Amino acid sequence: MPSPDRKPRQVTPTELLDIREAEWRPRLESRSLVSEAVLPQKHLDQAAVALGRLFTRALDRGRAPNLSRWPACMAAVTAGVATARYSHGAFWPALWETAQVPAPRQDYAAWGRAFLDALHDLGLDAFPDEHLPYVTPILMHAGIPTYCLRDVFALLLERSARTPGLDAPAFHHWAVSGRHRLNSLDVPARRFIAQGGDYALEVVDRCLDLLDRLRDDPDTDCRSVGLPARFLAPAREALEQAAARGVAPARRAGGPRRQQPARPRLRLDPHAHGVHVVLPVIGDSDDQIVRWHITTDHGTHQVRGHGRWAAATGAASPTLFPLPEPSRTVRVTLGDTGFTELLPLVDPEDPLLVFTDDGDLLDPRLALPPGRLWLLHPADRALLRPDGGTDEDVPGDTPYGWEGWTLLRVTLRRGDRIGLEGCPERPVHGRARPHLDQSAPVRGVTTAAGSPVHADLPVVVLPEAEGEAVDWRIDVLHADTGKLLAGTTGRSGQRVSPLEGLPRPVLGSFLLTVRGPLGRGLRRHLTVAEGLAVRYDPAFRALAPAGLEPADAVLSGPDGMDVEPEAQRLGFGEAVLAAQLRTAAAELAVAVRPPHLAVLCTGDPSPQWRPQPLRLATETVTEIGDLLLRLPEGEEGGELPGPLTVLSGEEPVQRVEPAAYRGGATVRYPIAQIGDTAAVHRHLRIVAPYRGRVLPVAVVSPRRLATGAHQEDGAVVLADFPGLPGIDAALYPHRAPWRTPRVVPVSEDGRVELPEDLRDGGPLEVLLAVDDPWSAAEWPDWPDRRDANRLTCPAPGVPASDDPDEELLSRVLAGEADAARLRVTDETAARLWRVVGLADRLTAVGVDPAAVDACARVLGEHPVTALLAHGSAGLAPADSVRALIASGLAAAPQHDRVTVDEAVRLWQRLPAAAALATSDLLPRIPTDPARQPPEHAELLEELEHSCGTAAAELLAGRDDPHARVGRFGASAEHLARMPEAQFRAVWRAARVMPRALLDADSRSQAVLDLFKVRNSTALHGVRSQAATVLKLTAAVCDRLPDAYRTAARALIDSRRPDRPGSWRDLPALSVALAAAARLAARNVDDCRRLVDRYQREWAELAAAAPDLAAVDLVLAELTLAGIERARLFKEPTA
Repeated sequence: MPSPDRKPRQVTPTELLDIREAEWRPRLESRSLVSEAVLPQKHLDQAAVALGRLFTRALDRGRAPNLSRWPACMAAVTAGVATARYSHGAFWPALWETAQVPAPRQDYAAWGRAFLDALHDLGLDAFPDEHLPYVTPILMHAGIPTYCLRDVFALLLERSARTPGLDAPAFHHWAVSGRHRLNSLDVPARRFIAQGGDYALEVVDRCLDLLDRLRDDPDTDCRSVGLPARFLAPAREALEQAAARGVAPARRAGGPRRQQPARPRLRLDPHAHGVHVVLPVIGDSDDQIVRWHITTDHGTHQVRGHGRWAAATGAASPTLFPLPEPSRTVRVTLGDTGFTELLPLVDPEDPLLVFTDDGDLLDPRLALPPGRLWLLHPADRALLRPDGGTDEDVPGDTPYGWEGWTLLRVTLRRGDRIGLEGCPERPVHGRARPHLDQSAPVRGVTTAAGSPVHADLPVVVLPEAEGEAVDWRIDVLHADTGKLLAGTTGRSGQRVSPLEGLPRPVLGSFLLTVRGPLGRGLRRHLTVAEGLAVRYDPAFRALAPAGLEPADAVLSGPDGMDVEPEAQRLGFGEAVLAAQLRTAAAELAVAVRPPHLAVLCTGDPSPQWRPQPLRLATETVTEIGDLLLRLPEGEEGGELPGPLTVLSGEEPVQRVEPAAYRGGATVRYPIAQIGDTAAVHRHLRIVAPYRGRVLPVAVVSPRRLATGAHQEDGAVVLADFPGLPGIDAALYPHRAPWRTPRVVPVSEDGRVELPEDLRDGGPLEVLLAVDDPWSAAEWPDWPDRRDANRLTCPAPGVPASDDPDEELLSRVLAGEADAARLRVTDETAARLWRVVGLADRLTAVGVDPAAVDACARVLGEHPVTALLAHGSAGLAPADSVRALIASGLAAAPQHDRVTVDEAVRLWQRLPAAAALATSDLLPRIPTDPARQPPEHAELLEELEHSCGTAAAELLAGRDDPHARVGRFGASAEHLARMPEAQFRAVWRAARVMPRALLDADSRSQAVLDLFKVRNSTALHGVRSQAATVLKLTAAVCDRLPDAYRTAARALIDSRRPDRPGSWRDLPALSVALAAAARLAARNVDDCRRLVDRYQREWAELAAAAPDLAAVDLVLAELTLAGIERARLFKEPTA
């Protein structure tokens, strides 16, 4: 029997660690971040000392520490110190102090490697960072250290006050849109929010939720939002300080914060739309149609979307805009509301895009989840996989416009790694997430905004425990107000029905959130109409020449649910009807679309499914991509349509076999095969067999709908109009080309009744097209001169207007007024840009060139107003650059300075205009980052994003890293000898990867575009003058001050060809005139005279090669601004 005075035996370090390892490992294996496992600080400190002793002992004996026996202890201790004791930018001192490791043995690399090995053993994300390989993963697993929390909550409150209804994605978007926006936070918090992906989003979401609940109930604790208790005190302190400063967000009645409306997002539809932008229905717009602007690396597109009024009629659903080509980013802007969303897409340094099987784009910074994924990557970049591919891989059809890319569906398993050759590998580390066990939606029934409606209550299936079982919090919120309707908890492996406690039958739209370990939650919008049933007669609607065949729809609800109306009939022209569901607790507007066939062509500017046969033009049938036929909802996996039959009259003339079936509800036909047949027969019908019937899917006919037009009795009368129904005319007044086109229906006798303001409104361009209510594409800002249905309709007069400034400008174009009388407001400047940008098309239809030149001179006399208005003129990129040159603004001095905000917006959309507008601003930005105000730092970030790292080098006064790119060297001679088909293949391959404006690949592409048109008639005069201009420019350079002389010569010499003469001189001519123009803007008179003399030739060159002209304007301006900046901020020498 032991003596009572004898002390209990102390456990050894290894025994202590064995005890803690057995206890902690299951807890860590069930979490996403180490810091989620809240462990007693006393136990962590004891384990830290034990690890420290073993670590020190091994180093004392000259051996590498081997702590792999206790991965949970190593991970918990290290992240625990970072969580609780990080402060003032320091982590390692706190670790060594806690672990009692003496200074000679403080080997952070050995400890860091042990930590990374522990993460691997536990199956946790490693957050690789080549610059800080140990500190980054340690601090990321700490989440947000306690030391940083108060500042994080303060920033969230500040942003919430500025942005009512702020949610986690909106905050994250704001935070990562500028390099310095998180400067108020310490480095770990800054890095976690910017790089933590789904983990960071979920922490921010829970923090916002905690702040809202604390404002409603100061006694709220952290458990209700799934955060550790250490978050509570900093949150309360931040709220108190914000209230004391009067900057706390307004307290909202009704519980949790209001949910923000759906946002634009990028998705993949492998069968039809490819990579596309989903544009949500806008609930706070009273218009039926809203207008979006989608800006990619290659230009801006206008797209029609749906507003609240359209949703109320049951006609609305999210608009899909397929991206016509790869782009680094996609900027989505809603009309003039100020709403903008920047969506990252292709990283040129690692261009692997990964989408879920459902089509959601995955964050490239996170590990991949196991299961089926879609991979999209350039075909010339090898995909590296340890298994080399499996039989489960399924190739997909490359999206239209993404030629040169490969689409592949793969099945990945935990532990796999995947990546492109020369790029970092992405591990498959994902763990099981909760999922919904839910019946199929009610066929053909959606909400007014297009979301599916389910008749059964969903069940949340919680994942089985990986290690220790964990608790999950499940909340049901009202989809519109964010009000908490129900809440419950569940344990790993359980099935939970969260809506069971709501009034029955359940009716409404809800937001369901499931919270457990970070990054593994579930957030799902769903709509339930419990017990709703629908019956259609016939079971699906077939295509008919006039649209869809008629059908009856009958809705029925359970006891306690009223349906109004219960039965309706849809005629040929109707695809959807509206109905209202009501219970004692809720009501819901729904749209009913009986299942039907639909068609689209992938080459449409904005492909949309159409419930009627397509009308295709004989002249362009080879350019419309593939024809897709979508099966009725619920018919997937059944009988497929057979080959298309092409009919001339009633005679079959061709058969088109479907492409290999890839699954899903879509059958693809390579319709371009009928090009030769269409050229011979001109008028064709295309039919498809389905379910024992022969259904019309398309009609092919010549595009030209009329041969001429004239005005009489207040109408445009079309010559030789074939009397077709459903034709619209867009009217473009020559003397008000800034106006959006007026769209008027054409009667079957070929008359277009003119709106009152266009009667006696002067000559018109008339563009005819089939009325297509299913298209999201807008009418063009001005008709393409090559369009067969563009007609010129002469007439006297000017368009009527209530705006005296507009009427005066119209009279200037009519030759009835002097341009000098114009008052140059922002609106007038935008109108003038339209005139100058469309100069060649306006003069081609009879507008006096002298009037256009007068408008250009007015712009040149007001440079700042003109440049700021340039972006709102809606010009195509080619017209934009040429207009800058033709107006004289490319060489105009800047008398006023734009604001930084204005400069940022210009660099986002129009780099060439931005370069001109910021010529007085850029040299004044301090070269020392520590001295730069935040707004200057943001401007430099936008400049680098738009133009690449070369822009930063030039603006710092350093040499151009791609100086020799963009000239016609020996490779141009080789291209000139290539067969046309081989050159086209080279040209297409060069366009595969999107790049910033001044990147080497962008310059190569720009000069390749010039090479393509080098022998065109439009450039004949330019080629003949090139050698003379280069000689004169060299002479002018000799008389420049030293700094400018060296830079100008370097710019021009970098483009000189190996064999001067003719077309080979064109790239050098482009950069020479750009350099001369930017020197003229700095009051170099010789350069001004040179540019004035050859302005017309330069404008013609810019019209033929707009990308190269834009590159050279920006290149010249940044080169000169960099010289001035370096001189202005030159460090004093000792």
